[in-house]
Amino acid sequence: MRGYAPDAKLRSLLQIRLLKLQAALTPGRSADLARAVAEMMLGFSAARVSEEDAELVATQYVKALGHLPLWAVAQACLRFARGRVTKAECPDWKRAYAPSTAQLCQVAEASVREYWSEEFRINAARTGVPAHRPTEAERERVGRGFGELQQRLRPNNAAAAAAAAEARLKQLQPIAIAVTEALKQATRERDDLEQWRSGQPGGGK
Repeated sequence: MRGYAPDAKLRSLLQIRLLKLQAALTPGRSADLARAVAEMMLGFSAARVSEEDAELVATQYVKALGHLPLWAVAQACLRFARGRVTKAECPDWKRAYAPSTAQLCQVAEASVREYWSEEFRINAARTGVPAHRPTEAERERVGRGFGELQQRLRPNNAAAAAAAAEARLKQLQPIAIAVTEALKQATRERDDLEQWRSGQPGGGK
């Protein structure tokens, strides 16, 4: 199967678009990410800590957000600060509290997911191969193969059905024997009762 290569014009357009995407997806600098997080934290009274602790908190956030572009992180921080993150986006977030690193990362990543997807598609188009389309002869060959497989399986299916029926019959045999013995016992008791009644005075009338 031959690889697919776009023509020169299409390759140039794809390359230009890919460069724009890569520029938009460039991870933000640690200092800029930390500043965006710190500004968001100022709006949450529960998140106000000492200067030393604030640096540690910012470091933890930057570690979680370091792979994201600054614009996505800043946008997510602003939405949390304004209380505009919905339950569907972040079910566990409480408006009175600053988001956790995981919550902030989740909302920020949602903004760039479409860009990542487009970048992947462009790379696939530049280096990928077309989907294989079977010929009519291949379809016929596969169809014949399925037909032969069905023919081979039919005797096995019939044998399996017969074996299952025989197994069910064996399960029912003890029940049939028990029922037969019960009927015989009932018949003997009935005959004994008739004989006893016949022997009583006036029993034969």
